[in-house]
Amino acid sequence: MSTDGVRHLIERTRTEQTLPGAVWVTIRDGRATVDSVGHEPDSVFRIASLTKPLVAMLTLCLADRGVLALDDRIDRWLPELSGRRVLRALGSDLDDTVPVRRALTVHDLLTMGMGFGWHPAFDGSQPLQRAITDHGLGPSAFAPAMDPATWLEQVGALPMIHQPGEGWLYDSSHTALGILLERTGGADLDALLAEHVTGPLGMGETTYTLDERTLPRLPALLTGDPPTIERPAGDPEANITPAIRGGATGLFSTAADLTRLALAFLGEDTGLPGGVIDAMRQDHRAPGQRAMSELFLEPGTGWGYGVSVDVRPRYGSTDRFGWSGGTGTTLFADPRRRTAGILLTQVGFDAEFMSPLLKRFWQLTA
Repeated sequence: MSTDGVRHLIERTRTEQTLPGAVWVTIRDGRATVDSVGHEPDSVFRIASLTKPLVAMLTLCLADRGVLALDDRIDRWLPELSGRRVLRALGSDLDDTVPVRRALTVHDLLTMGMGFGWHPAFDGSQPLQRAITDHGLGPSAFAPAMDPATWLEQVGALPMIHQPGEGWLYDSSHTALGILLERTGGADLDALLAEHVTGPLGMGETTYTLDERTLPRLPALLTGDPPTIERPAGDPEANITPAIRGGATGLFSTAADLTRLALAFLGEDTGLPGGVIDAMRQDHRAPGQRAMSELFLEPGTGWGYGVSVDVRPRYGSTDRFGWSGGTGTTLFADPRRRTAGILLTQVGFDAEFMSPLLKRFWQLTA
């Protein structure tokens, strides 16, 4: 693990590319080192899809308490998604469908198997893709701009792409999961996370809405290639409660909070129910999901609960797991090596230089 190498990487990228700054954490044998360039170490970041591991952890905690079971049918809480049909083929018209063979379960949502989401083979010609885009149901760094009931109504009116649990489509499953957890737990996701996950882990600044005192610590968000500012520093909209507290995206967090999450991934005592982390880091894809997931996931990786898992040695180990957020955030941990790395930027992955930056960061922190 090279902390000096990471600083050189970030400084060179700032000089050569449109990278305003970064905060990063390297962990070895339980000792965390925080460093930053261009941003303050206590900056608050939109972590986008790094929301998914935390919501997966919440699901497992609620299952441990008997609030739900992973094999429960979701129509118990989400009746809007019952009675749907399945497209005959990806490019079929929306009414060219076959019957669904079984009900969706909580496990299907955790494993991206609800039959709805963004398909890597979408090319603009498919009627379902056009409907997803028109209704604002596609993946984004931001939660859908509609309330949960409207989101469920819109999704429930469209056919599924595959039978329950027989494919892998990114993002929408976790949006549905977040809504389900709120209905199951009888509280909003902020409150449920604070009670069951972020509270026990000491992640007091991980939330869906920033208070006015925290806004000055929020950097600008840049997207596009070349990157330009999409949301300003101190964005006042971050102080507004979102219409959907997304199970897929939407949380803000800090390097200090995410360090506590990484240490939990490495096996430190967390106060969480036993077995939660081990359950997350198993490859839970059913055989029918593997080919479809490999169109999206990096080679050599599978999908656990809210995280990708290395199923072949990629950075010298098959014990590494974690995930990244489309706003330029990443967290991976390797319990066998007792190492972890966290990189927090606010430059979207649509910037061409971001993917090589992340891969080099992972190499240096493996």
